[in-house]
Amino acid sequence: MKIIKLLLICILLCTYINVEAQIAKIGIGAGGGTIKGNSASVGALCGILFADTDILFPDYINIRGGFLFSRKAEYFLPENRTGRYYPFIKSFFIKAVTEQNLYGISYIEEGIGIAAINDRTFSDVDYWEPGITFGINAGIKPTRHSRFSIGIDYGLGLTRTNATYYSLLLSYAYQF
Repeated sequence: MKIIKLLLICILLCTYINVEAQIAKIGIGAGGGTIKGNSASVGALCGILFADTDILFPDYINIRGGFLFSRKAEYFLPENRTGRYYPFIKSFFIKAVTEQNLYGISYIEEGIGIAAINDRTFSDVDYWEPGITFGINAGIKPTRHSRFSIGIDYGLGLTRTNATYYSLLLSYAYQF
């Protein structure tokens, strides 16, 4: 039995696996919007990190994976925070994103996908729920590798608290 395990480990270590995935683009963004769970919407500031890969689909569709964090805007203002709770939502997402080039250096891209949304809108609420996410961006490509865009990102949880976020984001992406 030990010989079989050792043999399998050697085979796995010595095998060359060619993965067809390549990172096509990485990006970061910030902006404002709203968040809500089982509550009224509150104004929020948000940030996003993402990476696009060229995998499984034709050239005109990329898979984007990323993380979005959105927290009540008052959290970022200087004040006495004793006994205060500032709601927030976290989201990990995977989207199928497509892009259309417009005139010259401008473009639009849109995406749809699935998300895992963490609702923390109340201090006693900590639910992870499956959801869907949509997004649309318009931007410019000043160089071959740089992209600046403004866009809207929307996420909706489908169970429990139906956590929702809506964000207007300015973002920068580096294309490889």
